[in-house]
Amino acid sequence: MDLSIAICAYNAERRLKRVFEALARQDAPASIEWEVLLVDNASSDHTASTARDLAKSLSLPVRILHETEQGLTNARRCGAMHAMGEYLSFVDDDNIVEPTWVQSCVEFLRQHPRAGVVGGKIYPEFEDPASVPANFEEMAPLLAIRDSGPCDIQLHPPEHDAPCGASLTGPTHLLRTILTRLPCFLTDRVGNSLSSGGDTELAFLALRLGYEAWYTPSLRLAHVIPALRLTPDYLHRLWLGIIETRAWLDYLCGLEPRYSRGHYFVKCLREYARALKFDVLTWLRPEQERPHRAWADESAALARSYWALARHYPHTRMEAALRDLLAPAIDDTSLSVQSESAPTRSRARPNPPETPAPLPDHRSETPPPPVVPPYPMPAEEAPARW
Repeated sequence: MDLSIAICAYNAERRLKRVFEALARQDAPASIEWEVLLVDNASSDHTASTARDLAKSLSLPVRILHETEQGLTNARRCGAMHAMGEYLSFVDDDNIVEPTWVQSCVEFLRQHPRAGVVGGKIYPEFEDPASVPANFEEMAPLLAIRDSGPCDIQLHPPEHDAPCGASLTGPTHLLRTILTRLPCFLTDRVGNSLSSGGDTELAFLALRLGYEAWYTPSLRLAHVIPALRLTPDYLHRLWLGIIETRAWLDYLCGLEPRYSRGHYFVKCLREYARALKFDVLTWLRPEQERPHRAWADESAALARSYWALARHYPHTRMEAALRDLLAPAIDDTSLSVQSESAPTRSRARPNPPETPAPLPDHRSETPPPPVVPPYPMPAEEAPARW
């Protein structure tokens, strides 16, 4: 099996038809074997039954998976655990891929063996063109719209944006390893909440493991955007959800060092104080209520971001898990004894490998059962669901 396409869906009964029809139009050569995984993330509608009927009518190779714990990261983990393809591509339930998607995914990853995460060109498709605001270009990145030009680009965050979850593609064994052996802190979207950042965390962890991030325009899909997602209230809530993950993502990509719990607590108090200041200004200057209200909300969201790190402090577990994955195997027989009087062994510090450290590939002929990550988090350190 060459490629698995995982569609993480939540209450997507009305959106799946076009998604499945686009997959049925794939013109990949017969030599490429691929499958579709529909991960039903605790939907309350008929997402699973609708997917089953569509797969039958369109003759699509679809497997229906059920993830009972809500959260986009949990759905991605479920898809990665059951994927049988050499490569894995995540597609959202409102994405319409182009007919060359399957072939482009496989060919690009075969040509770039060091690539860990790859993103493509994402263009908008509006359900109601009349609802598109004049300044849409400014808010396009919030809605996962990506167009970095006509050429392949190796991404170096924070200089470049990391690939977003819609179109995120990479080697299955790497994505499975990150999602199951590393204690991912961000749950991403949970139900109807607008929390985010799980895709960026996934990309940053792939970079930390020595792999590369890429953008390629050969991966093209349309992101269907309803009018509701273009309202100022929705966009403001979406922006706050992104801010709530900023502190952790800034640490992962190296923008901020690893602070102590107390330092994060102080930064949290500082941002809450700023939010209170803007609240007071809103009361004193009603004519400027809107900008002050927005600034107060942003400061409060950033304070919650720092508070999550001060409370749960995921750094220790994450760094320990990364060390376990990257630790080179040492042959004890090659260690030399310094002297008879001091029979201590000396180990030379290994140089960083020129190629990414090999990660275990757990693919099998039959999909494995759902697995609990081998790094269970204590109850008091469970990831915050913001």
